[in-house]
Amino acid sequence: DLIPNDGCVITVTKTGFIKRISVEEFKVQNRGGKGVIGSGQREEDPIDVIQTCNAHDTLMFIMNNGRVYVEKAYEIPEASRTSKGRNIINLLNMQKDEKIAAVLIIESFESEDSIVLCTQNGVVKKSLIKDYKNHRKGGIIGINIDEGDRVLKAMIAKPLDHLLILTRNGKGLRFSCDQLRNQGRVTRGVRGIRLKPTDVVVNMLV
Repeated sequence: DLIPNDGCVITVTKTGFIKRISVEEFKVQNRGGKGVIGSGQREEDPIDVIQTCNAHDTLMFIMNNGRVYVEKAYEIPEASRTSKGRNIINLLNMQKDEKIAAVLIIESFESEDSIVLCTQNGVVKKSLIKDYKNHRKGGIIGINIDEGDRVLKAMIAKPLDHLLILTRNGKGLRFSCDQLRNQGRVTRGVRGIRLKPTDVVVNMLV
């Protein structure tokens, strides 16, 4: 109750440094403006994930191996635009070789919306946000990953949304979200797109 519910920007860099910046640090500019520096190590360590949220929102960190960590936005250390931030290993009890695939903003675990995960090999999985309510500090399993596969994207989707999977070879597949049934957390998911041996998924959009 003592923390104001202000708007903030969460950034995670390629090597895993995270910080929370107040939205007020970014002023509106005219078209053609130069912009402002948003990270202190932009040449050596570019920003990988950027999300806007409110300080009281819950952040869900989905890892490349399918584990999920949950943290309040205000627990992320606040820093200036030009600072490096804090190593995320010191914030989450991450396992060895885990890397962030996606960060989702959750306003309430009582939501009827679903989380859709997509892997590099074309497996998709939908589960309800409320299935993640009993999260633990050491992380919980969000999807069982096949050997050699990894989580690529995670999105929040409503039943009437459509999903679009895009591959490296330029193939695209669109389908309705209600074609996926909700599964429990500790399951593998279903085939979302059939890939040729040389192809991999590069993106998924709602």
